[in-house]
Amino acid sequence: MMTIWADFEDGVQIVRGTLRRELRSYTTNQRRLIGLLVTIVFYLFTLSISIPATYTIGQGVTGLDSIPYFGVLWTLFPPGMVGMMALLSADRIATIEASDLVLMIVHPRGALLGLLGTECIHLLLWFGLPAGLVGGSFMLGANVPSALLVGGTLVLVVLCWAAVWGYALGIGTLRVLRRVPRFQRLLKILWAVVIVAVLFASQFIGRQIVSGLGGRPFHSLAAILNAGPFASFGALTFVGTPVGGSASLDGLAILAVLVLTIPVGLGVSTHQARSFWFRDRAPPKQHSDRQKPTEFEPPWPLDRSRAGHVAWGLLLRAKRTPQKLAHLQQQGILLIMAGPLVFEAGLSGGLLAALSCIAATQVAGAAFCANPLGDDRPLGTLLFLTDVTPRALARGRMLAGLVLTVPVAVIGSLLTIAIGTPPLAAISVAFVGAVLCLPATGLALGLGSLYPIFEEREVFGTEAISPSFGVLYVYEMIVLGGTVIGLWVCWVLATGTASLSLGLGIGLVVYGLFTTVIPYAGYRYAVGRLRSLTIE
Repeated sequence: MMTIWADFEDGVQIVRGTLRRELRSYTTNQRRLIGLLVTIVFYLFTLSISIPATYTIGQGVTGLDSIPYFGVLWTLFPPGMVGMMALLSADRIATIEASDLVLMIVHPRGALLGLLGTECIHLLLWFGLPAGLVGGSFMLGANVPSALLVGGTLVLVVLCWAAVWGYALGIGTLRVLRRVPRFQRLLKILWAVVIVAVLFASQFIGRQIVSGLGGRPFHSLAAILNAGPFASFGALTFVGTPVGGSASLDGLAILAVLVLTIPVGLGVSTHQARSFWFRDRAPPKQHSDRQKPTEFEPPWPLDRSRAGHVAWGLLLRAKRTPQKLAHLQQQGILLIMAGPLVFEAGLSGGLLAALSCIAATQVAGAAFCANPLGDDRPLGTLLFLTDVTPRALARGRMLAGLVLTVPVAVIGSLLTIAIGTPPLAAISVAFVGAVLCLPATGLALGLGSLYPIFEEREVFGTEAISPSFGVLYVYEMIVLGGTVIGLWVCWVLATGTASLSLGLGIGLVVYGLFTTVIPYAGYRYAVGRLRSLTIE
């Protein structure tokens, strides 16, 4: 009979082994080590700005009412952590590696403690440590260093409580979806709609708060949250200090409830995990005899070359498993955040045409070209047996991106003629947007070959190899700047706002050189890297 102490020791061993393996994977992999160092530099740069700022703010604190949004943050912190842990449970820690072996020698409660402990340590390292440094500078500025220890203890209590109950919520949701698989696609669609709505609305809300518009509803909501029970719980941070004073009964009661419900949440999570791992079984998939194999014959003009066949294969694969394009959500966030700018500037035809071209250039390279080496790795053994050259593989990826995005740039620009865009300007913007999709694919090939990703991870239920976040970010910024410059020059010349002068001509020559030389170099580099992996 395993005791909870033995399960706790097993959980500690799982956490220790997982962290050691992750640390070893970073120290032995040069690409991961470089990415980690870049992340650390980014954190240090951010902390070098935020720590002095929070120290200065802390010097002006005289009481809890003078701390900006103190009650609001503490009111939103516990439910936000529960939601985050539920998402992490459903996406990352729903299962364990080598589950057949681990669950034979470890009680499910021990395995659950190992999963939750590892994820909590991840959160503390990535977010807790920077937040602790910023909070510590604030406490030192307010001359209440003891509040750092008390506040850290309260945060750990909330984290443990959110971990067990968030895991129970996440696994419970997965159990429901496993029993009713038809709701999975509906839930994914609803989730995407919610994310789009939140991102879109956040831009309006933020601008209204900064500009002072709609301030009364916001301050009313802040007053309600500031008076919530968790605000009294957060006020325990400054108990016994000149800032806070004495403890309130509401805060102590919430602290007691959180501590007492942690074991209950652990029991509920263990029951949910045990049922999810052992008892529940997904219903068998219905195989229809009426399904016909999809013909692989590419249409004209893709059937004229090897690159066309490669492009058609990539497009078919994207159609069958669209989850493999889940990394395009990064480009989607950029376009969603640009939505308020369009509405504030007015729904002009020129702006909508430019937005369609920006969307096309963003997706052109990110869809199939941002990880050419890693994306082909599952099919590497088959590629070695074919006569497809590295040049055909690279051009096929570029062609697939162009087939997917050039119609968006052209049709989206031409449709704006119906809302008042001058025909010459719409045609010019469509042409420039379609042309800029080509260098975007070459740039993505070069960046993706420079920093390939070979590891698979589960993306919306499908094992996929997604491009590096850093590669997508660099590509996104470069292409965005280049597209905006090209479209602006095209617009001012097509509408007669400016005439072609010597300075503008020199600028266009320099812009053209950068737009052609760098993507072509990226294309050549990608071909060279593919040649090193392919037997011609």
